[in-house]
Amino acid sequence: MPDANDIGDDELLFRHVPGGSQFQNPPDKPVTSENFRLRPGESGLSVSRSSLTTQASLLKRLGDPAKGSRIAACRVGDLRALGYIIVPDPRTDDPGHALILPGDNDLSARTPRKRLANLFRLLESEAVSEVSE
Repeated sequence: MPDANDIGDDELLFRHVPGGSQFQNPPDKPVTSENFRLRPGESGLSVSRSSLTTQASLLKRLGDPAKGSRIAACRVGDLRALGYIIVPDPRTDDPGHALILPGDNDLSARTPRKRLANLFRLLESEAVSEVSE
């Protein structure tokens, strides 16, 4: 098992993407910038580390495939190259929970959110049937 404090550049981070055209708009914008808007009181974007959390468990906890929920992924190194800071933030229900902190990026502005949307890719479900059970 990886050291929870060591998040390598090659690790993938998962983010839940709700269904609907506000959050998914294939084929031109599979992941929209709305997925990266900070909510009031948030200091970072919630993600889960692929080394500690499966797509299926994340989707089961946060999403509903019947309503179009999907999981998107991005490499940590690609985020760091844009100045984002990735920190572990384990939770009882998700030991792989982490935060993408803005660093010098302003997530209230559209351009940084669009860059994030371009980095994250929707994944094919690894086990939608497991999630639906």
